[in-house]
Amino acid sequence: MLEKWREKNRLDKAIDEVLSDMDGFTSDQDEYAKMVEHLETLHKLRQAEKPKPPQWDTVLVTVGNLVGIGVIVKYEQMNVIVSKGMDFLKKLK
Repeated sequence: MLEKWREKNRLDKAIDEVLSDMDGFTSDQDEYAKMVEHLETLHKLRQAEKPKPPQWDTVLVTVGNLVGIGVIVKYEQMNVIVSKGMDFLKKLK
């Protein structure tokens, strides 16, 4: 269903054109073999165009950083961090 809404780029149009041209030939003809090679090349180009998924070490570092931030925030919520308040009490004596 999403394919309907996705706009076809030039590479997809070239693949469709090769596939429609292949309909006029049989598999034992030389032109058909050339078109198959051309189609394989176009598919490789389309695969190279897709974004690569993130590497696992990057994902682990990001998750580790988020967990560390969560631990710090939770500690600050549960425990009062005294920094300047105690200094004022000492000076008043």
